[in-house]
Amino acid sequence: MSHSVDQQICDGWPPEAWQDVVVVAAVSGGADSVAMLRALAGLSADSRRNLVVAHFDHGLRERSVEDSQFVAELAQSLQLRCEIGHADTDLHEASAGSMEEAARNARYEFLTKVARRCGARYVTTAHTADDQIETILHRILRGTGIAGLAGIPLTRELAPDTTLVRPLLTCRRRDILRYLQALGQSYIDDETNRDIEFVRNRIRNELLPQLAEQYNSRVDDAILRLGSLATETNSYLDSLADGLIETHVSLREDFVELNCYELSLLPTLMIRTVLMRIWRRMGWPEQDMSYQKWDELAELTLRRSVANLCLPGGVIATRAGASLRLSRD
Repeated sequence: MSHSVDQQICDGWPPEAWQDVVVVAAVSGGADSVAMLRALAGLSADSRRNLVVAHFDHGLRERSVEDSQFVAELAQSLQLRCEIGHADTDLHEASAGSMEEAARNARYEFLTKVARRCGARYVTTAHTADDQIETILHRILRGTGIAGLAGIPLTRELAPDTTLVRPLLTCRRRDILRYLQALGQSYIDDETNRDIEFVRNRIRNELLPQLAEQYNSRVDDAILRLGSLATETNSYLDSLADGLIETHVSLREDFVELNCYELSLLPTLMIRTVLMRIWRRMGWPEQDMSYQKWDELAELTLRRSVANLCLPGGVIATRAGASLRLSRD
């Protein structure tokens, strides 16, 4: 193994865990995703059989057609199957913030379809440690809890039979650029990454350099360490919450019932964690569940009187006696 990027991928996601199943690699053509593809192709025992390249054209850049052609040619040079997708609607019509969200949703919908079509067990994206740093700092600025401080997880469920994996999550971008240089591999330089219209780009290009220059030269390491500690804390709280769900919560197909008498003896932090785990198990939308909403729901668990609470995503919470029922319209 000739480079630290290969080694870091192997440490976090050993090839023996994925080289006998189909893996869809999401490749934009940028440095990170190209490095990921080259590394996976090199580590796979039979990349032509188990690796599929997927590229989604959002239609947001003038050179998007050239980007698609670059990825297709790269896949061909590696003798890999390549799937190209295109946005069905004009994402430019959205505002800066919602456009990013709309683009992300469209991209993951495409990746899910490709995975289903190819029978893929895994889909990989090229998030790096630098993305992790930016994500955690962004969440701090917007306001977040312990779960948010954990940042981007290494894996998450994309579909019932497909797991999303981020094999470069411990790799720094500077190492990725050295890796590509050593391979003599070209990549696309996306000029939109420097567009300060987007908050994420301002964090990357303005705020982080200023923090490093004026406050802490190792701010990147400090943020990554914070994320690691938050991940450990979350894992512990989640394991406790799962045990409490098994003993004090009834999960049905269309509703959930909680034993409030037992749960009310717990700290509010633990009650909120139980509720968040229930949301994930039921597949209910979490995005609009603010800290205030989680706190209101936890407070409802502690009450003894009859009360109702309407929550984002069409979830209704009804407290009656010692029980709290959660259902979705």
